Amino acid sequence: MTMKRLLVIPMFSVVIVGCADRPDSPGAEDQVKLSTPETVVSVAPLSGLKQAGLRPVGKSDVHWAVVQAEMTRITSTDPASPVGNRLETVGRMEGKASRTLFPGWRFYAFIYSNYKKPGFDSRPVSLAAGLGHTLAVSSDSTENVRLLHYGNYETYGDFLIRNKVLVRNSGEAKLVWHAFCEIHRKSWQNYGIERVSDHVWKLGIYSYDQTVADAGDGKAIVRRTHFMRVTTDPATNQVIAWKAVVETSDEKSSKTGAGHGSIRRDCEERYPREEATAGGNPCGDSIGLGTRHLAGHLD
Repeated sequence: MTMKRLLVIPMFSVVIVGCADRPDSPGAEDQVKLSTPETVVSVAPLSGLKQAGLRPVGKSDVHWAVVQAEMTRITSTDPASPVGNRLETVGRMEGKASRTLFPGWRFYAFIYSNYKKPGFDSRPVSLAAGLGHTLAVSSDSTENVRLLHYGNYETYGDFLIRNKVLVRNSGEAKLVWHAFCEIHRKSWQNYGIERVSDHVWKLGIYSYDQTVADAGDGKAIVRRTHFMRVTTDPATNQVIAWKAVVETSDEKSSKTGAGHGSIRRDCEERYPREEATAGGNPCGDSIGLGTRHLAGHLD
């Protein structure tokens, strides 16, 4: 994972640092300080931003005022709370799929973590790391949509419907999925895509075996398959529904005669909230893919 440098700003101000060697990035005159108490920003170096598909933002960006407002919203926590939010990375997204699918929008990624504020007692508090979301901003800056980097991703489905996105073939289904991965900071582009029927698709398919019981002489194991089910309108082929789904296969035993039998457990359920703290995969344990994701970061 790309190392980040920690930039500590006197007076606890927020600054997004431009890079002079990039013609489209803000220069020194665009390094704007935003007065936000008790805030420290960790800004990824240019190489890290570029690798993650992000570019620096500053005063020259057409949506800078919106970005500033979002930074303030993230870092302005309840003064009575011992937990604050520390921004780590802010950048404009330049993903090809998201630009193609949503040409009237620009996307900005905000990555942050909790920290314990100074001055509170020594009682332990729960802190979350690797939080993040992407802010979609309309061309005239009058509308914005916040898409969390973890959870059920329902807002993305609403965003597809709002923009009347078409899915008529596998190429368009792939575009929808790749834009999802870019916007939510996931490296899941190689997950499966399947056309179930003329107007139903499965996007982002992956499976893993999970132990659900242990009878002493054998383990009951089920195969769980995660995907996003996308439904389109038969008349227009526009997306009309998006749902996170988990299908669980027949239960099986790792030893013959373990006594578990075959139990059909097909189900649909939401991804658990533990996803963010479990490393970004919806099952919360090893899925045999060889990689782990921290919510809001690409490996």
